[in-house]
Formats: sequence, structure tokens, C-alpha cells
Amino acid sequence: MIKFVYQNKPLGTGDAVLKTRKYIKGNFFLMLLPDDLIIKHNCSKSMIKIHNQHKSSVMASMNVNKKNCFEMGYL
Repeated sequence: MIKFVYQNKPLGTGDAVLKTRKYIKGNFFLMLLPDDLIIKHNCSKSMIKIHNQHKSSVMASMNVNKKNCFEMGYL
């Protein structure tokens, strides 16, 4: 099931998660941010597999070099 939640004001990721309470109802969920572009490897399946193995929260991250951030306009 895919549900979208919108914020009327940019109040942060925590506020966005709180707006999903009626959908989550204490269950685990996968949160995807629209400003993250994953081109080569979508790790969602791996994260779900790790969650199922360890019954714990999982967070993905990756190293990004400074040059790429500058080219994308983040710095």
C-alpha cells in the first residue's frame, strides 16, 4: 500500500512522520523522500529483508563526495 502525506508548511521530517500516524498504526513502514534520487541501486528491498531478519529499524545512507554536492547545487 502506498500513501502520500503532504505538509502545508515545511516543518521537518518528524512532522511528516507524525502526519502518517493514522496509516502506520504502530506498524513498521518505509519512508521515501521525494528529493532523494536513487539511480543505480534502490535499496528498499534490502532494507525490508534486513528488517525482517532483525526485527529492528533500518536506515540507509551513502557517502557523497563534495564535488557531486556542489554540482547538484547542495553547497
